[in-house]
Amino acid sequence: MTDFPKAPPEKDESRYIACQMAVETVLQDLVEDAMRRGWEETEVLSAITEVADNLMLAVVSALEAAGGTPELPFTDLIRDRKGRDIIRNALLSLTWQIKTDANAGYVLGDAAVSYEKSDLGSGLRAPLSKTTALYLTPSQTPQQGIANTTAKPFEVDDLNYESAARARLWLVGEQARIHEVRTQVTARGLPAV
Repeated sequence: MTDFPKAPPEKDESRYIACQMAVETVLQDLVEDAMRRGWEETEVLSAITEVADNLMLAVVSALEAAGGTPELPFTDLIRDRKGRDIIRNALLSLTWQIKTDANAGYVLGDAAVSYEKSDLGSGLRAPLSKTTALYLTPSQTPQQGIANTTAKPFEVDDLNYESAARARLWLVGEQARIHEVRTQVTARGLPAV
C-alpha cells in the first residue's frame, strides 16, 4: 500500500488539492494492480466510483441521523413535499424551449446541465444530443408547454463552450467541434468519445 502523506492544516487553502493528489496516487496504484490481475481499467474505475458514492451516502446518512453539520445542510428537496414545491415552482417560472441544430453541432460533456451560480431561477441549459438542447430561461410570463425552435449558431457555440468548460472527464460530439471548444476553454486535454 502506498503511504498517504500527512494532511496540511485544516485552514490551508491547498488542503483539498493535496488530498486529491494523494488519493490519485493511491488510486493509480490500485488500478494498475487490478489490471495486472486481469480486470479492465473501465471496470475498476466504475467500481471505484460506485464505492466512493456509497461511502459518501453512508457519511451523509450518519450525519443526517446525528442532526447534520453547518457545512452539510439537510434540506431534502426531493423527499419533502415543501422541497418539491420549491423545485416545481422554480421550474414552472421558466420558459422551456427545445433548440435544434441541423448540423449536429452540440457537444455533450459529463457536466450535463449548465446554470448560473447555483441559482436554478437563472435558467438552465442542457445539451440532450448532438442535434438537440433544452433551454429553460427566466421569464416574467413563462409560457406553458415546451416550444421548439432552431438554435442560432452562436447559441450552439456558447453552450458548447459551457459544456467544455464544465466537463471534467469527457466530451462527445463532432471531432472538429470538440477540438475547437477544447482549444478555447481548457488545457486539460479531455478525452473525446
